[in-house]
Amino acid sequence: GCFGKVFCDFGPKFICSDKDGNPPATSQVETILQENPAVVKVLEDQGRHGLETGDFVTFAKVKGGNGKIESGETYEVNVTGPL
Repeated sequence: GCFGKVFCDFGPKFICSDKDGNPPATSQVETILQENPAVVKVLEDQGRHGLETGDFVTFAKVKGGNGKIESGETYEVNVTGPL
């Protein structure tokens, strides 16, 4: 059969911010507590969210929230629990 190997050296200025090579994950939100900063809990049947403090998330189709969470905005994560 046929096979090959490719190596690309993008130099020292190349920045890779993808920590694990997997496509972005999605989760359904169960609740958003109106605190400052907002506290978000995902549905337990979706399993653990897999986020770490310092990760960034973007929300879509947000209804309500009183301006604490806006669709399309990026937020830094501070993990307080597995869900």
